[in-house]
Amino acid sequence: MAVVLSACGPEPLRPSAQTGVDLPLEHEHAPPHATTPGDRPAAVTAMLADRYPSLAYYPSVGASLAEALERRAPAIAILESLGETMAPYRWPSASDWDRGGFVDLDPAAPGFVTRTSAKSVSQSTERYDLGCAGGFLEGVRLLLAPRLGVAELDRCDADTFAIVGAPSRCDAEHDFGWLAIANIAATLTDPQLERGRALVELSPDDPLAQQRLAQPGATHLCSVSHTARTRANQRFHHHLMITLGGPDGLTVFDTTGTRGVAVETMSTERFVRYCGKLLASNREYHYDWRSARLTCLAVRTTAQVQ
Repeated sequence: MAVVLSACGPEPLRPSAQTGVDLPLEHEHAPPHATTPGDRPAAVTAMLADRYPSLAYYPSVGASLAEALERRAPAIAILESLGETMAPYRWPSASDWDRGGFVDLDPAAPGFVTRTSAKSVSQSTERYDLGCAGGFLEGVRLLLAPRLGVAELDRCDADTFAIVGAPSRCDAEHDFGWLAIANIAATLTDPQLERGRALVELSPDDPLAQQRLAQPGATHLCSVSHTARTRANQRFHHHLMITLGGPDGLTVFDTTGTRGVAVETMSTERFVRYCGKLLASNREYHYDWRSARLTCLAVRTTAQVQ
């Protein structure tokens, strides 16, 4: 398979209206610093550790996250607590960030790893980097599939292609995010699938799509894609996020080099700009912001199906 980190690409940038120079996203929202105080650590019970095996490799588990998982809290509480748990261990900067970072459950290289060319290499001591796919995977594990493996995300087999709306080819370089969503759809149980084993393509500026994603109680796993001007306008599924609908609007959980593992409730205008222009800004690929698309799977979390 292709290198996993290509799916999440170089860190998104935004153009400066004053200078025309690309500026990192931290100019939009200041990222948490590596020494940001997090939630107080909690002892993880044997039952919780068995239910969520990736917790064993976290540098610590915040009390709010442990409590949310114990009571099978709503998704937003779990994801916000995950962000708080990871905040004290933020990488130093967007330029010093392991985009291929994951928590691997494979006994051959368990814990925080760098994933390249379908291989996992342990990260250096005291580094706890999660790439955009790695942060997304932790969110999916804590909400839906605790034992989902890193290698399962870009799997290409009959189960993958059986999903309605799945890619028709094995091309992780272009379609990693798309493959990941399709493979998760193949892995989940029927009660965890809000609309069956089917992916839907949405445009972030479509009012009907916005309404669908922001509907209270709605949870979607989404890949964000754009066409790349420097790659003959080929489409790349280069970012992954979880969206939650609620009374305050649309909440996005994702991971970037500047914002870290983050949860943000967005206005419609902010969401359109984030998916379109902010995630499209990239010095290497020069994504066309007008080509932004979301490929999403509607799910029911553990709290919703219990």
